[in-house]
Amino acid sequence: SFQEVAYYTLGFPAANTPGQQNWFPVFKRVLPGPYTIILPASKNLPGQCVDFMKGKTIHRKSVGIRMPDDAVCK
Repeated sequence: SFQEVAYYTLGFPAANTPGQQNWFPVFKRVLPGPYTIILPASKNLPGQCVDFMKGKTIHRKSVGIRMPDDAVCK
């Protein structure tokens, strides 16, 4: 859901300059669908990613968002 996207990411890129695309309406129109969107991760994303060479959990700087439009995946 878009609430979870807002919680685990820093959000969709904002249109800060004239002529720049506001991406939220675009993503709202194409999701759910066959796309993966890479967004900056927030601190709410669990630190479950492990660097096995060092044996430590690491903070992810980005996260891939998928909202498939498939009855099996829902």
